[in-house]
Amino acid sequence: LKDYIDFKKNNSDKIMISEYDEDMLASLKFNIENHKLANKLLRPVGTVDGVETHHEFHINWYFIKSYYYDDCNEDISIKCKSLLDSFTIDYNSKVITLMDLKTTTHISKFETSVNQYDYTRQLAFYIRAIKWYMKNELKLDPDTWGFKCYIIAMDSIKSHEVRVFEFNEKDLENANKEINNAMYDLYWHIVNKKWDHRRIYYKGDGSEHLTLK
Repeated sequence: LKDYIDFKKNNSDKIMISEYDEDMLASLKFNIENHKLANKLLRPVGTVDGVETHHEFHINWYFIKSYYYDDCNEDISIKCKSLLDSFTIDYNSKVITLMDLKTTTHISKFETSVNQYDYTRQLAFYIRAIKWYMKNELKLDPDTWGFKCYIIAMDSIKSHEVRVFEFNEKDLENANKEINNAMYDLYWHIVNKKWDHRRIYYKGDGSEHLTLK
């Protein structure tokens, strides 16, 4: 292994990948560049013609909301952080476009992955992070902007096919409700310092409910 060890010593800033991974990445890159929407969405980092692009963008933010239901009548604030794969700020049309990249082994049935891993909730959470960033860092009013959400799905096993799925406001509506409920539950546990069970256990008779489809 002498040659390999010498190579690592002299190239400590490089990441080694296998030939298989190299071929896969090259194939995905080719398919993205030849997809009529994916190649438009994934723009280089920077600002061109009034469109500002960010990749792997880290936002430290606060989830702030007023609750007036159940046993709650108060404003809450919870520290959050999000790492966005990619988003653009189009200052010309006042539109934010969020892109999340996903590898999958079942691209023909990607809706199964969306439901299993609750990707809509992830997108809805990222949109909230962006709105906080716009309001508090960029001093922009997010209520006067439009928002678009996409998942760019890539087959990582066979064809390396690339497909782009759009999610509209209606798709994220239930996810936002879940986020609101989950964040209040989190706030309640933080305030009351009770973590052994869910909030419903402490507030009710000890029984819990399942979300059935």
